[in-house]
Amino acid sequence: MGKTLRRYLLREIAGAFLAGIAIFSSILFLLRAVELIELIFARGVPAALVLQLLVAILPSFLEATLPMAFLIGVVAALGRMASDRETLALRAAGLSVWQVLPTVVSFSLVVALATLALSMTARPWGHREIEKTGFEIAKTRASAAVRPRFFNTDFEHMVVYVDHIEPKSGELFGVMLSDERGGSAGSTVFARRGLVGGHEESGRLFLQLFDGTSVTSRETGNEFDVTQFRSLEVHLELRTATGNKPASDEPATLRWQDIRDNLGGDDAGRAREAAIELYRRFGIAAAAIALALFGTGLGFHPSPTTRGRAVGICVLTILAYYALLSIAVAMGRAQKLPPSVALWLPDCSLLLLGAWTLLRTAQDAPLLPSRTRTDSGARAVALAGGVTAAGPGDRP
Repeated sequence: MGKTLRRYLLREIAGAFLAGIAIFSSILFLLRAVELIELIFARGVPAALVLQLLVAILPSFLEATLPMAFLIGVVAALGRMASDRETLALRAAGLSVWQVLPTVVSFSLVVALATLALSMTARPWGHREIEKTGFEIAKTRASAAVRPRFFNTDFEHMVVYVDHIEPKSGELFGVMLSDERGGSAGSTVFARRGLVGGHEESGRLFLQLFDGTSVTSRETGNEFDVTQFRSLEVHLELRTATGNKPASDEPATLRWQDIRDNLGGDDAGRAREAAIELYRRFGIAAAAIALALFGTGLGFHPSPTTRGRAVGICVLTILAYYALLSIAVAMGRAQKLPPSVALWLPDCSLLLLGAWTLLRTAQDAPLLPSRTRTDSGARAVALAGGVTAAGPGDRP
């Protein structure tokens, strides 16, 4: 394939690839949009924090969308060329799918490296930022959930009443708190003032109360314990999102050095999770190459029926791959298979599918059974049988 044709093909794929990134990212964003909008308008979270949370989520979106968008880009570009008879012209000039494949695979290597870079750097950073931003949002929501002269029930098994809130400092005055987390031994707290805060290390939200009285009922219900206090810290949990910050060693937050340390550590559970995360990241990046084989065979195929179903086939293939990936992760965690085997099974399946598609395309064989051809063949057989039964001298 000449340089001019190679550049033309790359330009066509790149345009469809960028459009695919925008489409898939928009779909994933819309799935989270309702929750993000609710944080702003219903929960009183500042828009700046929500925007910061969205920026932190983007690396996870891109890690998932790059291989998907590349498959759609290849099929869409080759399908557009086929609809304009450009693919027919290439085939008439003696170019086969094997000569088009190196250009597509070279592009897929760039996509695979970009996906791997996102997995190893941007995605761990994003998850750590999600933890920090989520904690700030939880603190803001906890403060916004407490409204003056109102029985606030946004906390788990707790009712908070505040007589007055200082606008500038956020300090609470005239606080009454009913805590039912102890079951039958509930407690009621009265405090002159209080303040909502949080521990950055543990990620816990709390209500700090000053100069008050705590009345706790015993399990019998007939006796009470009365305690005077100068300072009392009460742990808070929001109903729709707790104030607990996720563990910073969650697999998604692990950087390359963290994964190496866990793999070489003495904790077998952490080593297994690190291995699963490592192979998952490399597997998603390698999927771009396997999808390049499948997309080239699907898009370059001469059958118009296949081109009409190409987008649907791509979507089903992507869904099947991520379903297999989820099953592989579950099998690795359940120790049914070693992570090195389980996490490569989805990519091997894609690779076999891509190789089969390329071979069928190179042979001009149909990828899917055609109903039109089957019906036509059946009618031809029936007609031939009718003619034979009538005999050569009889009229039909």
